[in-house]
Amino acid sequence: MSVTRLATSAGFVGVATTPDSAWNARITKHHRRVVVSLLALGLDLEQAQELAQETWILLIEREREGRLERIKLPGLALRQARYLALEARRRRREVLPGEMPETPDPAAGVDDVVAGRRDVARARGVLATASPRAREVFSLVYGPRNASHREAAAEVGLSLQRARQMLCELRAQLRQELKR
Repeated sequence: MSVTRLATSAGFVGVATTPDSAWNARITKHHRRVVVSLLALGLDLEQAQELAQETWILLIEREREGRLERIKLPGLALRQARYLALEARRRRREVLPGEMPETPDPAAGVDDVVAGRRDVARARGVLATASPRAREVFSLVYGPRNASHREAAAEVGLSLQRARQMLCELRAQLRQELKR
């Protein structure tokens, strides 16, 4: 769907339908990347295009309502699209590849469930041995807040390079422990 048709179908006449509008340029620049990221989650092309369109509509609405302080694209659009895909899957009770199901699959063997719990315990053990600052950076970046490396470094009071180094070292320790 063209950008102009997307904006017109969303009812944003005068906001995103003029050729020189900011949203038109943003959508033109980043729409393909949003669709490709949804395809990478395992959606078919039609679903990916629909969710990408819904993503842009939501972002335009939120910006018009003044609910977006700053618009950092394509990251904001990619996160919104991923959220919409996860919500759609959750409603259908599907699990994306690489994600843990909310409840263990009854068909899965007891050994698999026990091994999974052991892996989680070992990962927690590695995190427990890390420095408090490394744990804090790790939780900011990979926790529910999902902060960028730069934001986590600033919040903890480290340089960006040092924060990234801590994350790299901690991830290496986690990989090594989980390979055992």
